[in-house]
Amino acid sequence: MKELVIAGQSIKPDTRKRIDIDVAKLYDYTKMALSIEVIRGKEEGPTLFVSAAMHGDEINGVEICRRLLQHKILKKIKGTIIVVPIINVFGLITSHAIFLMDVILIEVFLAQPLGLSQRD
Repeated sequence: MKELVIAGQSIKPDTRKRIDIDVAKLYDYTKMALSIEVIRGKEEGPTLFVSAAMHGDEINGVEICRRLLQHKILKKIKGTIIVVPIINVFGLITSHAIFLMDVILIEVFLAQPLGLSQRD
């Protein structure tokens, strides 16, 4: 099984690791970080990506991620699970779907080849 590298940090097989990536600072210099939890099994297998709070104004998915990360079955997985409980940290803090620069994150993922979002 190959080594996985996220944000310059290596995650070896049969390892669980939390990675915090600094994404911004608020006006008062409070750091905002994107937290990623990576669970790797001993054996090769598929990779599952789970995320929540993309719009920032919904919190149910954050709790689902928390419960998933506490599940005992994670010790027996094959492959890799990558969980990002809060994709839009700023949106969750402000309870607003709009991200920085008047961007809605889901539109960035669905971007046009030559533009930032579908609203362009």
